[in-house]
Amino acid sequence: MNKQDDSSQRRQRVPVLARLKPNTDATVQNLVERPELNGLSGRVLRYVADKDQYVIRLHYTGLTLLLRPVS
Repeated sequence: MNKQDDSSQRRQRVPVLARLKPNTDATVQNLVERPELNGLSGRVLRYVADKDQYVIRLHYTGLTLLLRPVS
């Protein structure tokens, strides 16, 4: 696949009704650059629409992450 094909197949944004609501518990999965965080749970603080990502604060560590939803 070439670059033009990649850019034309951008990820679809999460539909409004499918978004996680604030204060929902979530589990981190499929992180490649920080695999040690996979399997940890946290709480959704908010959804950042212009980035199509969630702000999640991990339980126990207090670390705050900006993560994409599972596609």
